[in-house]
Amino acid sequence: MGAEAVRDDALHVGYTGASRLTLFGAKWAGRTMPAAIACRFDELGSEMDALLDTGAQYCVMRSDVAVELSLDLAAEPHQTILWGSDRIEGVLRKYWVRIPALLGEDIEVEATWFVSEDYDGPMVLGWVAFLDSLDAFGCKLGVRPDEESLFHFSLEQVG
Repeated sequence: MGAEAVRDDALHVGYTGASRLTLFGAKWAGRTMPAAIACRFDELGSEMDALLDTGAQYCVMRSDVAVELSLDLAAEPHQTILWGSDRIEGVLRKYWVRIPALLGEDIEVEATWFVSEDYDGPMVLGWVAFLDSLDAFGCKLGVRPDEESLFHFSLEQVG
């Protein structure tokens, strides 16, 4: 005999939008990203895949993108991060990024980006000043072949 399920509205999370979540399908330099979502810098106009990394301290911007956005890579102060087993020197910059919604409304977040000329990996959306800026986020994994995986988000408290 099972217990009767009771809905607790305090546990319900409302989202304002959802983006396509690509699992093991997005590639960077021949390597597969485990989880990626599209992002866009309005000044550049086109979307690009970014690795969604809840363990990354910062977002990481490729230097070619930073140059296109006219970000100063030589400015102080410099920061050193550990990337895998490598120490990489770069700078921290705040810059707005848009997450295009497949459902609902896009969000735009002023993220903190680590930018380095020595970094040769994909764009990364990390914890500090991106995921921790959202009121709520979650992933819904598509389990059937015709079902997409989604990254749900909210910038305002809903529900």
